[in-house]
Amino acid sequence: MLTAVSGVELALFALFAAALGWYFAGYLLGLTAIRVLRPRAVHLVVPAPDDPDLPETTVLIPVFNEAALIEDKLADVLALRYPRHRRRIVVVDGGSTDGTGERVAALRGRRGDDAGVVWRSTRATGKIAQLNVALADVPAGHLVVVTDADARILAPDALLRVVGYLRSNPGVGVVGGWVTPPLRRGLIGHAEQAYWDKLNRLRYTEMLAFSASIVVAPFYALFRADLTGFPDDCIADDVYVSFAAHTRGRRVVYAPDIPVIELRQPRGLGQLYRHKRRKAHAYALELLRVAHKLPAMGKRLKFFYAHKLFEFFYLPWAALGFAVLALHLLSAGAVGVVAATGGVLLVSMVLASLSVTPPPGRTRGGLALVSVAASTVTFAVMFVVLMANFFAFPFRRDDSSYARLASSDSPEPP
Repeated sequence: MLTAVSGVELALFALFAAALGWYFAGYLLGLTAIRVLRPRAVHLVVPAPDDPDLPETTVLIPVFNEAALIEDKLADVLALRYPRHRRRIVVVDGGSTDGTGERVAALRGRRGDDAGVVWRSTRATGKIAQLNVALADVPAGHLVVVTDADARILAPDALLRVVGYLRSNPGVGVVGGWVTPPLRRGLIGHAEQAYWDKLNRLRYTEMLAFSASIVVAPFYALFRADLTGFPDDCIADDVYVSFAAHTRGRRVVYAPDIPVIELRQPRGLGQLYRHKRRKAHAYALELLRVAHKLPAMGKRLKFFYAHKLFEFFYLPWAALGFAVLALHLLSAGAVGVVAATGGVLLVSMVLASLSVTPPPGRTRGGLALVSVAASTVTFAVMFVVLMANFFAFPFRRDDSSYARLASSDSPEPP
């Protein structure tokens, strides 16, 4: 039975629908327009391994109880093409008790001093504290590469490519790898593949519009001069270095030709929720850290940051309001209004997704494998996470020391 629907209710429904439309389509279409109409090219000339001007490079691997992964991780890094006399690998430990140090010592014994692997033991707990300790020993002028124990770098010339991006693009401040989860079946595994596929294409499009919003923790690089250290309350080192580069007017490169597999991924809805909640809190902290600099940012960065503030602090409520009003309108008999609005949102979302194309040589990694149900689960969890983060943020006291997820048995890309 059709009942009266007020103009205020319809206006609010339209407002909330517009917010969802912006998130699912408007931002993506805006980036695509900038990328097409006023692109900012990213150049790359990969230097030769014997280039005498390659910078001294320190690779930092923060660890805590990584005995199961550290030997493969070091083998992974040692296989990267780069002059040994210009590369140092520092494993900075936060008090491991599972034999991580013994594994590193055994590898150093087998490889000899020329391996360039340094064991740095510290009582500092948490990745941020460990990185600050390690950075204090990195000489000025060094290129600093941070990579996690659970990351596998699939490009043998990754370090050379990092140098190439920094040399070929003077305005670049940070270079990060193209991170994907390992191939894993099941609803959560498929959902993670879809999630990373979307985010990777988004960051690539952001990069061509001006600058990728962030790099991610498994692999990133910048010069020591651009990283004096991390604030004590920082949780997300990757977000911090990206935002710091932005506020200095520097670009962030999310490099599709430096593929990285992150072995640890959530298993089950509970892990997925806790994992995303921790990341959302860490991201929101960095957003608020630089929010006061928004008026001084350039137009493109204002566009990026305003969208992120909208996503974290308004979008969850718009989604809730939209759902409540949609149910109300349906109960009032306004089925056509709800159906038409949903149809417009669906079409615009599909068009926007198609506009955010992958880089040359890459495909839409998750779309052939991931069901609609898996993607729906991911977005539902993210909306719940963002809403929970809104309430809990003032009261949470997280740090960079947290329980690790289980690693995958397969380092194969999707």
